[in-house]
Amino acid sequence: MRKLLLLIPLGFLLSLFYIPLITIVKEAFSYDGGVGLGNFYELLRSPYQQHVILFSIKQALISLAFTLLLGIPAAYIFTHYSFPGKKLLQPIILIPFVLPSIIVVLGFILFYGQNGYLNRFLAHFNFNLKILYRFEAIVLAHAFYNFPIVLKIVSDAWLKLNRNYLKAAQTLGANRVQTFFKITLPSLLPAIINASFLVFIYCFMSFGVVLVLGSVKYATIEVSIYFLINNLFQMPMAMALGSIQLLFSLLFLFISGGIGRFSLKYISLLDPIPNQKYLAPLFNFKENTATKVIEKVLAISFILLLIVIISGPILVLFAFGLENNLAVGINLNALKDSVLSYNQLIGTSVLQSLLNSFYLAMLTGFTTLLLTLLLVQAQYPLKQNGKHSKPMSDFIEVLVTIPLFISPITLSLGYLKLIHINQWEINRFILLLAIHTIIALPFVYRLVSQAVKNISVNQVNAAKTLGSNNAKIFFSLIIPQLKRSLFVAFSFAFAISLGEFGAVLMINRSYVTIPVAIYRFIGARRLLNGINVSFILLVSTFVFFFLMEKFEADNNNPTHR
Repeated sequence: MRKLLLLIPLGFLLSLFYIPLITIVKEAFSYDGGVGLGNFYELLRSPYQQHVILFSIKQALISLAFTLLLGIPAAYIFTHYSFPGKKLLQPIILIPFVLPSIIVVLGFILFYGQNGYLNRFLAHFNFNLKILYRFEAIVLAHAFYNFPIVLKIVSDAWLKLNRNYLKAAQTLGANRVQTFFKITLPSLLPAIINASFLVFIYCFMSFGVVLVLGSVKYATIEVSIYFLINNLFQMPMAMALGSIQLLFSLLFLFISGGIGRFSLKYISLLDPIPNQKYLAPLFNFKENTATKVIEKVLAISFILLLIVIISGPILVLFAFGLENNLAVGINLNALKDSVLSYNQLIGTSVLQSLLNSFYLAMLTGFTTLLLTLLLVQAQYPLKQNGKHSKPMSDFIEVLVTIPLFISPITLSLGYLKLIHINQWEINRFILLLAIHTIIALPFVYRLVSQAVKNISVNQVNAAKTLGSNNAKIFFSLIIPQLKRSLFVAFSFAFAISLGEFGAVLMINRSYVTIPVAIYRFIGARRLLNGINVSFILLVSTFVFFFLMEKFEADNNNPTHR
């Protein structure tokens, strides 16, 4: 029975993920009624498409470098210092990772635009910062968007740093610089590399940020595929470009495996449990050496810079909305009409776009959790001699991880081709749900499967000794211990679906979600309308991360156990 249940998620992945990808490759090599490289030749002889491929790599590398410059010092500050407002600042800084890219773009337009809030302030000093709709804006937006990944992963590793190695180095006469390069950096290197790899992938597959801030001039592979399909109607070239991106994705997957093996070399330098070490008060300068004072001043300056770079684009959304709504006067009847009435700019009412987004996100969360539970139940309830079924676990791990390296735009391309050649007669909403489920599945599966692995083998064996079957063990023992992990996993799937809009634009543009509505308002220069729609998403996202941080803090506090 367990094996039969496993066929459901495997069949889902095969039919709605792997077959569309195979279709892309097959169609890319179909040329002039046969098999050939003609589509690739036509694509690669285009100077513009050559530029697109090289630019995708270039901007991803530069965006990664700038993200690390922000993330690693921030990880040091948050793991070594305490300061007022830290508990509030942490969830605010983590928000960008789950914000829809279109909201990030909206915040950047208001904050960094020629008449934006930053330039209004700089005008007092006769200075103007020209950054919007330039390459620098794309790099800064990517750093803003992916900075939380570096902060979270490196901070967690820093907290687990084995203090005994540091004390031993100090005892042997090593200074702080020597200790950092000999002990600290090698210990953090696997975390830094893993975070870098994720950031590079997200920047390489960027769509929303580049679509608005870069458009045709600074197009990535994602944006170029979108234009080839929706503007130029060149399906064969889009298939060839999609295949090239699949090739890069396989390369990323290969490198990822190498990184995993590299990380094992340094795993002994980390403790399994985070250190509850004393955090130095950041604003206390008494009895500090000159070096410590300089370090604290630099840390304070860096926090202020983070507040400007990370919090600025988010806070100006609220400021602009409040300022302009008060300027025109808040008329409740007019506000009600604008929300409930049909809007020609977005193709539906604002309320309907909100309902569409939340409906799709809720279904994505539940579908992703269901598939994940079907996957883990086939691996972990039966533990033999304290070990999991290694071949089965590794096989499923690879199948579920691959979607992490495939963008929604590329997957949508495969769906469109299957629809075009009349091999699929599927409701397009179902296809949207499938894409959102697939892109959320790697995150949800890793969260839940890791939580299941941490469940004591003795508990499972004791339940079996008392006569419990696999189903009873799973529902009575495993599921109750997964409540927090399931909540966090569902929240991530919900947030990922809520913010995705590339697949919606490709597959079903008539199904208007919040990000699509905001994108259309921006295109029509109706920024206030876009911001008003964004408020509910910003507030719900902030509440989600604040509660998650509190939940995690309570879980790590022994008094709450």
